[in-house]
Amino acid sequence: MQVFLTVLSAVLVFVISQALLRFFFEPLQNFNRERGDLSFLLLYYGIPGLDRAKTVQDDDYNLGLIGPSLLACIAQIPFYDYFAALSFLGLPNRGDVQNAIVLTATVTADIRKETAKARDSSVDTRLIEIARLLKVPEPRVSSVSERA
Repeated sequence: MQVFLTVLSAVLVFVISQALLRFFFEPLQNFNRERGDLSFLLLYYGIPGLDRAKTVQDDDYNLGLIGPSLLACIAQIPFYDYFAALSFLGLPNRGDVQNAIVLTATVTADIRKETAKARDSSVDTRLIEIARLLKVPEPRVSSVSERA
């Protein structure tokens, strides 16, 4: 009987740990990976002198494609709003993520209108706002007056 209880408790611990991994930690890791990708793009588009209009056409550098994947990652995390409210995991709340996604869509549209010499400074401001909303490092963008 003692051996049976030992085996049963071992199987139970294994099942619980796998459930935690699959249903909480992996979705959380995927969300943080997507935030990292977005953080890279924010830093990339903040580079002074970069012709952003050319690079935004490439899907690898498209801010607009990150938004839906962020929402999908949030949907996979159980009790996301609760964990975001606790803030010990550094998760942004759902409203901030949705606002950031809207901003990424408008930034992508505005970048497509830019030319290499006429860089839109409002895009730089919105890149910083997206970083703040998603709690990622802010890009170091220089203003138009500093570049002149």
